[in-house]
Amino acid sequence: MPSKRPNRKVFTIRTDEKTPELLKQQAFQKGYVYGNQGATGDYLDAIASEKYIVIEKEIWQSVLQLCEKVSIMKMSEAKKPPTNLDNQKGGESLG
Repeated sequence: MPSKRPNRKVFTIRTDEKTPELLKQQAFQKGYVYGNQGATGDYLDAIASEKYIVIEKEIWQSVLQLCEKVSIMKMSEAKKPPTNLDNQKGGESLG
């Protein structure tokens, strides 16, 4: 079901046999829908306009691991017992 919207360009690309269907599925999952299937063109527009940023899976996994480490560090800091410095205000002892 081709789109009749103005200001659209049709072009042909060579991809793996599975790529068009995978892109339709991803488009549908992201809410880019035309009729009852994924709107691949709208999804590619979103990628091209940087609404979605494409990065290597390996880099994304590294980012997730770093976030996990930071989260663990924050949790362990919150669980530490107070120190003498925590019991002082403005350099004066409270005791």
